[in-house]
Amino acid sequence: MAKTLFQRNWLLNRRRFELKDIGISISEKSLTGSSEVFIKYEDSGVKIIKSKKGKRGWLISCIALMLLAIGLVVYEKLDGQIEKNAYVVYLLLSIVALIIYLITFKNSLFLAN
Repeated sequence: MAKTLFQRNWLLNRRRFELKDIGISISEKSLTGSSEVFIKYEDSGVKIIKSKKGKRGWLISCIALMLLAIGLVVYEKLDGQIEKNAYVVYLLLSIVALIIYLITFKNSLFLAN
């Protein structure tokens, strides 16, 4: 008897996990391609490897630009002479850097021997 689990992400990725009597079948379809893997239960490992990774440079630049935008708002409120709404440019650049970081972020789980 097979049990099926479907998973969908916001980037149009679809995964189907099907538990069968002798193993697990994994099918993945995305906008750019597809893959299908079958793993027997005897071949799967007992050690679990978890990883979370993303391009940290985008996160660091997002935080730096956000702090710069906040600093410009505070400086402007204290009657500082800056161009009108200059902080909006840095805020938009910070949001773009955050979106790029979220796109490159990956959460992985592996079974190893």
